[in-house]
Amino acid sequence: MTIVDQYILDHRDEMNNQQMADKLGVSDEFVRTRKARLSLESQQLPVKLTITAKEEIYALVQFILQRKSGVLVDIAERRIKDINAKLSY
Repeated sequence: MTIVDQYILDHRDEMNNQQMADKLGVSDEFVRTRKARLSLESQQLPVKLTITAKEEIYALVQFILQRKSGVLVDIAERRIKDINAKLSY
């Protein structure tokens, strides 16, 4: 699941498609499509892929370096802090 997908799931009841699209900087068609796909995926049995904390942090850092700023970058930065806090015990 991507950061965008998680954001859509977390805020699907708070905003309509257009508001979410404006917030994320994508089209409302993209949001509508992702919501539909996420609904289908949630009905299927989940397959858990094992990703290490190191791999996730690396992917998030690459995302931040590419995107530079915005709501999703803030979410990625918070996720990195959460991972580090969890690893610190």
